[in-house]
This record gives sequence, structure tokens and C-alpha cells, in this order.
Amino acid sequence: MMVLLHNIPYHQYKPLEDGIMIKQAVLLPPKAPKEITSGHQWHLAIEFWEMIKTAGNV
Repeated sequence: MMVLLHNIPYHQYKPLEDGIMIKQAVLLPPKAPKEITSGHQWHLAIEFWEMIKTAGNV
């Protein structure tokens, strides 16, 4: 059974004098399965880590 799940990504990046402030979130329906919530947490963590690694190589 396929479940359609709409989500709203919410990512903000703000340069600061001594670094950067980052907000990463995904708004999911209240009844979203825990696997979806957990999967998005991992996705955002990996996405953030890869961004930092790439920025360090510039």
C-alpha cells in the first residue's frame, strides 16, 4: 500500500560574524509514521555534515 505523505522542508542559513546559524526542519503531518520522522532526522544530519565537509574544502 502506497501512502502519500506531503512534507514542507524548512531550511534557513544566516551568516554571522563568527560563523553561521543554521535551522533545518521538516514539517510533517501529525500522524506521520515514526520511520518517516526518524528518516528525515538522519537525512538532515547527513545533509548538514556533507555541507560542512564541502565548505571546509573550499
